[in-house]
Amino acid sequence: MPRASRWAFRLLFCGYAFGLACWLLLGLLPTLAQSVGTVHGWLLSMASGSGPLAVGAHRVLADDPMMPLVPPWQAALDYGFSALNVGLGLALFARLPDALEARLLATALLGTAATFNGPSHRAFHILGNPWPVALLHFTFHVASGVSYLWAVVLFPDGRLPRPLRAVPGPGWAWAAALTAAVALICWWSSFLTHPVFFVLFFGVIVSIVGGGAQLLRLADPAVDAPARAASRLLIAGLLPAAATSVVFLGGWLVSRVAPGELFGSVAAAAQNVFPAAFALVPIVLCAAMIRHRLWDLDRVLARILVYGVLGGVAGAAYLLVAMTAGTVARDRLWWSVLALALVVAAFEPLRTAAGGWANRVVYGQVTSPAQALQELATGMAVLTPAGGLEQVERVTVASTRAGTAALYLVDGDRLVAATGEAQIALPVAGASIDEPMLQRLLGADTWPVSYHGEVLGALTVTVRPGARLTAADRSFLGDIAAHAGLLLHNALLGISLSRRAQELAVSADQLRGARRRLVAAFDRERRSLERDLHDGAQQALVAGIIGLRTLAYAPDSAAELRQLEQVLETARTRLTEVATGPQPAELARLGLPGALRKAADVAAASGLRVTVEMPDPAAGGAPGAGPDLGAEPPIGVREAETAVYFCCVEALQNAAKYSHASRVDVVVARDEEQIRFAVSDDGRGFDPAALADRGGGIPGLLRRLTLVGGMMAVESAPGQGTRVSGSIPRQRVPEPTG
Repeated sequence: MPRASRWAFRLLFCGYAFGLACWLLLGLLPTLAQSVGTVHGWLLSMASGSGPLAVGAHRVLADDPMMPLVPPWQAALDYGFSALNVGLGLALFARLPDALEARLLATALLGTAATFNGPSHRAFHILGNPWPVALLHFTFHVASGVSYLWAVVLFPDGRLPRPLRAVPGPGWAWAAALTAAVALICWWSSFLTHPVFFVLFFGVIVSIVGGGAQLLRLADPAVDAPARAASRLLIAGLLPAAATSVVFLGGWLVSRVAPGELFGSVAAAAQNVFPAAFALVPIVLCAAMIRHRLWDLDRVLARILVYGVLGGVAGAAYLLVAMTAGTVARDRLWWSVLALALVVAAFEPLRTAAGGWANRVVYGQVTSPAQALQELATGMAVLTPAGGLEQVERVTVASTRAGTAALYLVDGDRLVAATGEAQIALPVAGASIDEPMLQRLLGADTWPVSYHGEVLGALTVTVRPGARLTAADRSFLGDIAAHAGLLLHNALLGISLSRRAQELAVSADQLRGARRRLVAAFDRERRSLERDLHDGAQQALVAGIIGLRTLAYAPDSAAELRQLEQVLETARTRLTEVATGPQPAELARLGLPGALRKAADVAAASGLRVTVEMPDPAAGGAPGAGPDLGAEPPIGVREAETAVYFCCVEALQNAAKYSHASRVDVVVARDEEQIRFAVSDDGRGFDPAALADRGGGIPGLLRRLTLVGGMMAVESAPGQGTRVSGSIPRQRVPEPTG
């Protein structure tokens, strides 16, 4: 646009705004003349003179019954509407003076600030319609109508919808014709009853034309998502004005054909409320532009929207109560009290709903940036680290145009999703992490999350299809990432503590297991020592005791003493074996046959006649006899041979101590399936049923055989001797290997 044209528009707009200021001040003169003494005196002195000003001052001071004063509440509503439009229009002109849609809307806003102002119109007629003021009056009517109509048609990008651009014929001709027609209608409206015209033109014509143009945009598949959202917002803003105008038209038409004042009151109420309903239209239009271009005015606009909705609902409730008090409650107080209670009860839910709607209009989201930061700050104090991270993601989506949001934590050589299971490996473990690296890994819409200068993770978002992140969104996402630094720090501390606790729990379980194994091993070793002492050294000591007893009756004790010395040496050897290893030394040195013969010699010292039989297949022994038992056994056979050895020695000891036998036979054999042994004596025998009650060494032998998978049987009867036999399965005793 040429520079001269820009400056020409700015000068014209400034003159236009100055004329509006004069028009609005003119409307305050009658009220100020009656309520402010200084203004009243100034008008009296002016009226005492001559000229046009004197005539005007006299008319302002005169009490004209044909032009009654506007009620104070109506004047406050009119000037509030005018102030809102003036503020929005000047803000648009200051920020976007060269944008076509902003120029149209700013001109329309200032025009409607004048045309909707009832006190100014009353003052204009009191003064007698002087031509300078009449020129302003016509200008405001024409400018507001034409600019508003084109603003809603060209919104939001300053161009006609695609279907309208395809209309045959020169576009400028259609535009000129439409502009001339609207200008003529607005000029003609200057001579009509203004409130009725405003409701019809701005509530019906502007709503139909603007809504139709936006519907054409929504039907065009080429329109992008932000433009579609803006069109939907404008349609939503036009609906209250259209609904109010429909109520007005309905009440006005019915009041013309039906008797009674009810429908006339409805029409009058809708007419009074219409400026507040129509105020949503400029607010939505400005909000849609400000959302992308004037970020610093968003809070003011959001509050205006909220308070506007609350004020409109309160006003509607007041009108409803006023209209129905006489017919429903016969002007009783309880009706007003009930209505007030209902309004108070609905205030907070209505404020919340209005706040969400205002945020969607201004920010395009349910949560404003200020509310989002406040929610995050509150959550930091009451939520766990995991809950705080989930809240960051939720608030990010609710307060920006992001479709999804995710927080990632740096965990060693990986990026781990804070609220999911996704993991991304870092390109170089231990390398410094910066924003370019995070954007390469997670995408362009990624912000690093740091705490005290150390990058702890990243905040990444994905944008909904057809949408884009604005500069304000990106700035706010940077603020959220800065806020999330402490949360990620606390979360990483929690993860570290959790891992340490898990390691300590594993260590504690291992210690408990080791303690149980140690106690079990100690108990097994104690029982093993008990068995070895019982089955080994105890036998030699018993034999020694018996030998000592026989010395008292032996005529020549030299031989018995030498034999007793051997027995005691054997006991010493057995004790040494228990102290130094699990296998008796004689068994390890002599093998099973030699060890059994040695034990037989010890038992023979007590007066027994002991035989040891171990059949050898090579010598024509018993059928099924196994290999030579005197050979050195492999490691796998030692446990079985030790068990057989101790069983046989225990049986010899029991025969010497209890049976009063004269002869004991020991037989050991081995075939392909098992090792067998048997120890038989010709003593006095006993009842095997009493064996468990007696205790002794036999139960210990049974436990020893059970450990190696063997079994044992005791056969005895009083006066018939005793036979102790047992076997160990072959699979538990593998064949020796070369």
